[in-house]
Amino acid sequence: MTVTVAQDTTTMVVASSANPVPAGVGVVYTAPVAGAHGPAMGSVKFLDGTVSMGSAAMDANGTAALSVLMMVPGTHAITAVYAGSASSAGSTSAVLSEVVQAPLAATTTTLTSDANPAVAGQSVTFTAMVAATGGKLAAGGMVTFVEGGTVLGSAAVNPAGEAEWSTAALSVGRHSIVARYAGDAATAASVSRAMNEVVNEGAVPGYFTISVDQITVVAGETAAVPVKVTMGSGSAKAVSLSCSGLPDEASCSFVSGTVAAGGGTATLKISTAGPRDCGSSVPYGLRVTARGCRLRGLC
Repeated sequence: MTVTVAQDTTTMVVASSANPVPAGVGVVYTAPVAGAHGPAMGSVKFLDGTVSMGSAAMDANGTAALSVLMMVPGTHAITAVYAGSASSAGSTSAVLSEVVQAPLAATTTTLTSDANPAVAGQSVTFTAMVAATGGKLAAGGMVTFVEGGTVLGSAAVNPAGEAEWSTAALSVGRHSIVARYAGDAATAASVSRAMNEVVNEGAVPGYFTISVDQITVVAGETAAVPVKVTMGSGSAKAVSLSCSGLPDEASCSFVSGTVAAGGGTATLKISTAGPRDCGSSVPYGLRVTARGCRLRGLC
């Protein structure tokens, strides 16, 4: 009687120690071979497409490992092939897609602000400009704005290579702020130089401003001019108004010369004198009944 002993069937998979991997970095591929009825023995060949990357002997556990330096960017179809032995049948792993990344372009990040110094409560916009090697602008990624160890905010890099972040919450004093670019699939991370943002005290509570529109007053007429008074948050007293520096024979007065605490509008009344007889010594603004005086013209 003839007894035929068939080869044991095997299965295997291939795994990578790093995927994706930057170009020029080593990768270790492992391929454990499992026999249906016991451990397999022999060696395993590793292929990149149809090109052999090398072979490795299996250890006592049936696993082969090969270290490879990946140099060519792109996607590589990696397989492991077990040729078999006298007692074990051969097998081939499924394809592993290994992604090899091109070297990242170096970047520089520059930080500026639109108001330095600023005053407390003022909105300040910080702009981080990210430029890659060769002057090309970074096309993506995130920038975080950091003071010391505290993240103040973050923003995405736009197609112009800029990331903007605004705040009105900076306290009075000097703030050392940096912009940290995280990088993306094509560009490396970078950090700006520290920028000292100075925030000064705001306007002193209790201040007020006066605004008046420019007007033209015809001689002999009277004009009423609104005077707007804006008060600071700490103003608690009324404001009295007066005027000076008018032309000769003109006068001014306020219909109400006091503005209540908190601000408001007062009315300034400006009066001018009308034309008079050239031979008269009567000042402008006085109405005189002239008898026997011949008008010879207007001054």
